[in-house]
Amino acid sequence: MVTVHSGAEQAELRKQILKRGKCGVNLVHIGMANRKTGNSYKSIWRDGSVVNYSNWFTGAPSYVVFTGAATYVENCTVVIPEGRWNDVSCIVNLVSTAACVCMKRYDQIGSERWVSSTTNFYILSEASVLGSDCLSNCSKYNLELPAIHSKVEQAALLQKFSLLRSSAVHLGMTNIQNGTKYISAWRDGSLIDYSSWASGEPSFIVPHKWTAETIREDCTVMPKDGQWNDVSCQRNATTTVAACICMQRCKFDVDSL
Repeated sequence: MVTVHSGAEQAELRKQILKRGKCGVNLVHIGMANRKTGNSYKSIWRDGSVVNYSNWFTGAPSYVVFTGAATYVENCTVVIPEGRWNDVSCIVNLVSTAACVCMKRYDQIGSERWVSSTTNFYILSEASVLGSDCLSNCSKYNLELPAIHSKVEQAALLQKFSLLRSSAVHLGMTNIQNGTKYISAWRDGSLIDYSSWASGEPSFIVPHKWTAETIREDCTVMPKDGQWNDVSCQRNATTTVAACICMQRCKFDVDSL
């Protein structure tokens, strides 16, 4: 995640936020966390680098947030379009979720490179729901179920998922009948260039527990071990309910950034 060590880097970060505004990005995560030391808190960069610059909003960092029933440490930090920083809880919802923008430093050329895509994960339902309900809810907000294209993206989704009580999360993978065979496909139409299926999966269809019928498994879930499993989308004898996390993927031309 992004670390900021000077006014020049802060200015560049603000420019990146403004460019991503066309995808509805208003807040962006940076790599600042809060850690408790004894009876007090201090802010640190997650990559271990020295904190030698800051641009906190008035009253921030506040370190903790009170919800009435519980107190949460604000271990994440976001930047608003104006450039000021604010520490927030890492347990997020649709309203408070920020975009994830990454930066890689190339010391040999003395410059920085911003990734050409950013993916936002929005937690819509911490409770377990049917795949059909999750798909409907994501569509209502013009979002997609997650499509995973690398180990990095899988790890990012698992990290978000780890905050929830549910044992599994829905993915945007479906199964399509092609003649007498079935094939897996991402609902957003993107290429399948990565997978993490559990042994024996996808099974595509399964026998009904109580009848002679078979059931199509058109939805996919990912348990916390990261091994995918195709399941029925509808309520029936083999239904698997899971948490609903939606995705927004915005792509940019690096040369224009």
